[in-house]
Amino acid sequence: MPAVLVADLYVVVYENALSGRASHGREGFYFGENGEHKLYDLSKVVAQELYNVGKGKSPELAPFTEEDYNRPENFGLEFLGTNARCLARRGRALGWKPRYTTEDAFKSIRPEVEYVIRSGKY
Repeated sequence: MPAVLVADLYVVVYENALSGRASHGREGFYFGENGEHKLYDLSKVVAQELYNVGKGKSPELAPFTEEDYNRPENFGLEFLGTNARCLARRGRALGWKPRYTTEDAFKSIRPEVEYVIRSGKY
């Protein structure tokens, strides 16, 4: 799973599209990535941070149950264990330089958890 700030990529693609340098059609897909990580590892950090702030029952991951898979709001849950890989060749060729790494994404989890809890949406 890529960890990037995609707004930067959008700006580069947009500016290049205006000047006619950005591809379109089949060649017009631009992926953003700056390294890889496993969703499992990301999930472990989220579980730990939720536990740290008193919102998780355990810092350990628990497998999904059949009931979890059958809940309508969890549509697509089975795809969390699949693989998604990409390379940002086209964006980099246009001059995009990602500023953030996978490590930055992992470090951002604690502030995100705190924000969601403060917002009252958890």
